[in-house]
Amino acid sequence: MGFRGVILTYAKEGPGKSDEKDQVDPESRQADPEIEAWHQGVLQTVQMIGDGDFLALKLTGAGAAVTTALSHGKPLPTQMESALVDLCDEAIRRRVNIFLDAEQHHVQPGIDKVALDLMRRYNRGDVAVVFNTYQAYLKSTSVTLLDHLHCAKQEDFMIGIKLVRGAYMSTEPRHLIHDTKTETDASYDLIAENLIQGQSTAWKQDESFTSPRLQLFLATHNRASTLKAQELQQSRTNAGLPRIQVQYGQLLGMADEVSFTLLQRNKQNIHSQGSNIGRISSPEEGGG
Repeated sequence: MGFRGVILTYAKEGPGKSDEKDQVDPESRQADPEIEAWHQGVLQTVQMIGDGDFLALKLTGAGAAVTTALSHGKPLPTQMESALVDLCDEAIRRRVNIFLDAEQHHVQPGIDKVALDLMRRYNRGDVAVVFNTYQAYLKSTSVTLLDHLHCAKQEDFMIGIKLVRGAYMSTEPRHLIHDTKTETDASYDLIAENLIQGQSTAWKQDESFTSPRLQLFLATHNRASTLKAQELQQSRTNAGLPRIQVQYGQLLGMADEVSFTLLQRNKQNIHSQGSNIGRISSPEEGGG
């Protein structure tokens, strides 16, 4: 049909926000069976996919020790760090990209740190192997993303960005989330616009800043946001301006009208101008 790529995830849920008495020491040197079970489950998942596909990692699925480390800003257990390196190496061998799923606010700064560390290691070339997930419904996302863009620029690695609206509204403190859906929509669209404009337009919160090398994955079922992004890509093509790589994804069967509209418009642009303005993925399973 013209779709390419799937996203698979080993969808084991984490322990949630545990009480102090239930927390596990992330510095323990004993082998953690929860981490090993997660590691093996994800390895089996990555073996189901191949060139151009995506593997989504939910880090808290690796158990209490990992969740404790993430929520307290501590280093991951050595066993977990080794598992992530093994998984990333296997993904590279299979030409698979990796998404780190966004999670609740109490573990998200820890996940962000892991994502940046992996990007520093694996995103040194012309392709983003590792993508972090950014939730546009959070009021803090623009500031967080700008900080990560500065980091990528200064340290010269490619940043992979998966942009979603958000998936934890029922459990997150309400004050962290934009007050209305309209504000969330505007946040999503503005972030996407700023990223797609790339080097030619300064990030609007910092007029002196130009973007680093980046790749963008827009994961959304919102037709308006999707078409705005695609039209912006096409306008840059028409004007002969540089473009970043943008990919799109929807949950399989959840927004087929968006997926097929993207596909149809992409084919029309190829036929009329010979320009492919984005790769369209139809995920089997998504996160964030």
